[in-house]
Parts: sequence; C-alpha cells; structure tokens
Amino acid sequence: MKKLFLTLALFFALTIGANAQTTKIDPAQAAKKEVSVLSDIVGLTDQQTTDLFRLYEQKYQLLSDPQMSAERKTEMNRIVELKVQATLTQEQNKKLAEGKQRFDKIMAESANK
Repeated sequence: MKKLFLTLALFFALTIGANAQTTKIDPAQAAKKEVSVLSDIVGLTDQQTTDLFRLYEQKYQLLSDPQMSAERKTEMNRIVELKVQATLTQEQNKKLAEGKQRFDKIMAESANK
C-alpha cells in the first residue's frame, strides 16, 4: 500500500512539473523566432531586425504576466502589429500582407510545440 501511494505521489509530482515547464515561454527565444519568420517573409534590414526583436521581446515579457486580462492582451497584440507596420517599408508591408497567412500559420505551429 505504501508503494502504491509513493508511486502515485511521484506520478503526480512529475506530471505537475512537466506542465509547469511547458507553460513558461522564454521571451528572447520567442522574439527571435518571430523576427526570423518575419525576416524570411519580408527581408528585414539589420536595424529593423534589432528594433523588432526588442519589440517582440517586450511583447512576450508583458504577455507572460498572469495578471494581464484577455482584453489587455488583445490590445497589446494590436499595438505590436501597428508598430511592426510602422517599422516596415511600404513594399515590406505588401509582402507581409501577401504572406500573412503563412506567417500566422508558422507562428501558430511554433506556439503549439
């Protein structure tokens, strides 16, 4: 009976530990991934890459706050999207609009991993 309790306790401890690890997002890693995908689609300059990396890193740091409401997260995403559009040239914005589905698909796939 003691072995059964010990086995169950160990199982639940490992399950909780595994779930806790999967929910944490490294802002720098997520920002690097998003900027990389964006660069593949529109072709960013070095300065744009640096600026957008900082923007996305800040976005992921703020979104990782468990106290942040869903409305505020939605507004944060909208503001970031507007800042990205302001950073890109007109031609790059056209490329982004054309590749938006691809960009969203890649980002959704990486979020599920």
